Amino acid sequence: MGVIYKLTSPSGKSYIGQTKRSIETRIKEHFKCPGYCIALENAIKKYGNKMEYEILLETNDEQLNLYESRMIHVYNTVEPFGYNIRSGGEASTHSEQSCERMRQAKLGDKNHNFGKPRTEEAKLAISAAKSGDKHHFYGKTFTEEHKVKLAISHRKSHLNLPMYLVYVKERPEMWQGSGYAIANHPTLKNKYFTSKKLSDNEKYDLAIAYLQAV
Repeated sequence: MGVIYKLTSPSGKSYIGQTKRSIETRIKEHFKCPGYCIALENAIKKYGNKMEYEILLETNDEQLNLYESRMIHVYNTVEPFGYNIRSGGEASTHSEQSCERMRQAKLGDKNHNFGKPRTEEAKLAISAAKSGDKHHFYGKTFTEEHKVKLAISHRKSHLNLPMYLVYVKERPEMWQGSGYAIANHPTLKNKYFTSKKLSDNEKYDLAIAYLQAV
């Protein structure tokens, strides 16, 4: 299973991406290895820890490219309106693979610091360079409501949902709550179950009933 995520700057522009790993790992890679996308790289250099991310939905590996392209279209994130340089698909997969190759190339004796013991002074200097306002998550505070939403999102991302059923995040700008959606089904029309008047369990049951009504 993988996720589609959105990385947004204070300017309001966003980048849509996909990953099969943890979202935390992928976001860290964006800050360490942003060079494959110049627009996003420039945004990270400009805004740093002010960039915010969220998980949009979770789906199986085979449909990641499809939903990435769809979300890029929905949020209109292709340059100049956003930071994506393409309309989605294999580009994100390749960027992850490139970062992984770069990471592997720096392991063990391939690293220029291999075999060089670090003094306590050097360790303190490195630690200081990554602490306080120099850290990309510095200054981020989370309300109790946000913490609850993050917890729900984290729990949902581990659910093995049936094919064509995806979990969708709340979108206040479209007056849409969180819930479930049936998407890309060969015979059923796309349908969202995101009413704020219903519980997550009720939305899930309605989505399953709709999916099984074929």
